[in-house]
Amino acid sequence: MFDIYNLDKKFRLVYDAISFIDGSNIKNDEMVVDECIDQYELWKDYYEDWRENQGLSRELQGIITEIDMEPTYTNEIKQTNMDNISYEFISLKTDEDILQFAKRYGMLGLLPDFHLGELTLQRTHFEPFELWRSEIKKFTKILKLYRALSTNNEKTENIIEDNIIKVSTDTNFAGWYEIYWYDNTPVRKSFPEQALHQMSMIDIGRIILSEKLQEYTKGIDLKIDKIIKSEKNKMGFYITEKRETRYLITAIYYDLWDKINSNVPVNICANPKCQLPFMKIKRQKYCSNACKQETYRLRKGGE
Repeated sequence: MFDIYNLDKKFRLVYDAISFIDGSNIKNDEMVVDECIDQYELWKDYYEDWRENQGLSRELQGIITEIDMEPTYTNEIKQTNMDNISYEFISLKTDEDILQFAKRYGMLGLLPDFHLGELTLQRTHFEPFELWRSEIKKFTKILKLYRALSTNNEKTENIIEDNIIKVSTDTNFAGWYEIYWYDNTPVRKSFPEQALHQMSMIDIGRIILSEKLQEYTKGIDLKIDKIIKSEKNKMGFYITEKRETRYLITAIYYDLWDKINSNVPVNICANPKCQLPFMKIKRQKYCSNACKQETYRLRKGGE
């Protein structure tokens, strides 16, 4: 069995146990299944350039999933509340943060597809920390784009163009202009010159935001929730629906989608060494308690 995420009621049905794994020991661990080793080798190929820069003796570290035997013994399936999961995801900074988050919420559910040249939604047994850090960076960029679009004033156009996304100066092989993030990584979106002349950076930003949300929420399944008797219905009953997914990354982006529709504000962390965006659920000025404590130490040190 694999985890199931209820997107309407925001909880995780826990079937999997998560633990840390060092790649140098992965083949000697009796609890590691063959699928886990296969996926580890797949990620080694995916991060080949990274490993060359680090030295080929460097093995990947990450998290693995094992079947949680507790439900078998107790005949009870644990539920974990996922409210504000997107807020928690973007605040992860260290490998230990990622490990503890994964133990609570599960695996992201992403694997590289070399034929398509992209990551795809899959049930996973191994995920490297590099994948998590990469996805957190992507999520941060999307959140910054959302924050810029939500300003919705005369400065929005300049904010997006100066700090969020930019248009390539040259065309690609198809004669279209590529869109890049502020750090020169590709958005994987392009436009023909004629279309660009008719669009503002706000228009481009809106398209990118909506498509990125759609890209990660493809893993949603619409299922029957309840069959309810009703005299008002000609059939004598009606059916309610529920949205579920098997992928944590889908649950994270669906939570962001929900917060965007609810106009949840995005602030910048007040820690001068962080300054990452975060969703302001309460009155906090910092993205995490660690940033709050670090700012306090910086302030005391400057006195």
